[in-house]
Amino acid sequence: MSIDDYNDKLAAILNDALDNVEGFLSPFLENCESPIEKLFLHAVWANGVWNGFVEFVVPCGFEFFLDGIEVDKAHFAQQIEISGYRVDFLFAISRANGEPPFVVAVECDGHDFHEKTKEQAARDKKRDRTLNDAGVIVYRFSGSEIWADAGDCAKQIIVKLWDENRKSWERNRARSLDMEERMNA
Repeated sequence: MSIDDYNDKLAAILNDALDNVEGFLSPFLENCESPIEKLFLHAVWANGVWNGFVEFVVPCGFEFFLDGIEVDKAHFAQQIEISGYRVDFLFAISRANGEPPFVVAVECDGHDFHEKTKEQAARDKKRDRTLNDAGVIVYRFSGSEIWADAGDCAKQIIVKLWDENRKSWERNRARSLDMEERMNA
């Protein structure tokens, strides 16, 4: 087989895969409100869903979203309302030993609606404080960041979730060892 034949076969396989991804993402893409949200959604799929770490959840209420998060798997949804604000994307991962889930909201900030005026900046800062008070960490990516490398933006969130999950299990192990030492003392 020549290299050209191989490249043609590979291109056909990748086009089929892309069609399958688009079919899977279609209902989620319909909920996106901008091209940068669509890019971020694709990046989440490419960097977290295909390997089984991130699971898409149909849009729902915040409390329902947090129920039933599987161990070592992150939930992902879009357009979830929290404390009177609707976030672009929401991620959550379980923690060990009854710790509350680790929750991250991602905002895809286009220039026209964020930080263009003092009022917009003040509104976003108030929103972030309200979400923080609800136990949600807020990550904001500018449209420029997403256009430049949507995959890196998604990876930052996925790595943060993975690290927090790992740290939670380490804290749980340390608590267990401490308890065992006290019982043996």
